[in-house]
Amino acid sequence: MPALLLDTNVVLRSDQHRKHEVSRAATTLIDAAAANGEAALSSITFLEVATLAERGRISVDAEELYRYVIQNGIRVIPLDARMAMRAGRLSGEGYAGRDPADRMIVATAILAGCDLITMDREVIDWNGPLRVIDARA
Repeated sequence: MPALLLDTNVVLRSDQHRKHEVSRAATTLIDAAAANGEAALSSITFLEVATLAERGRISVDAEELYRYVIQNGIRVIPLDARMAMRAGRLSGEGYAGRDPADRMIVATAILAGCDLITMDREVIDWNGPLRVIDARA
C-alpha cells in the first residue's frame, strides 16, 4: 500500500522548470517513496491536469504525465464511491476546501492510509485525520 500521496500541485511543481518551488526535503521524500513503491497519485490528478491544459493554464500533457508516473513506479489510486462519500463529509470535520478535486485527494489519502504531500494551504492548516506534509518546508 502506498505511504505517500502526491497532491496535484506538488506534481505540477516537481518538473525541471518549477522544481525550486518544492523543498529539497520534499523532493528527497518523494524520490525515496517512488523508489520503494510507496508513492501514489489519485486518479483525479489526471482530470485536473487535463482540464488545466485544455484551458491553457499549463503545458503538461495528462497522457505524458501518466506514462511518466507508471514508468517511475508511482501508483495511481482509482476513485470509488467510498472516497466520494468521504470527500462529501469533510466539511463536517472542519475542512474548508471547496474544490471537489482537492476534497477527493484528501479523502483518497485518508482512506488509503497515506500521508499527503501538498502545497495547498487549506489542507496544510486543516487539523484532520491524516498526516499532511508541506512540500515547501
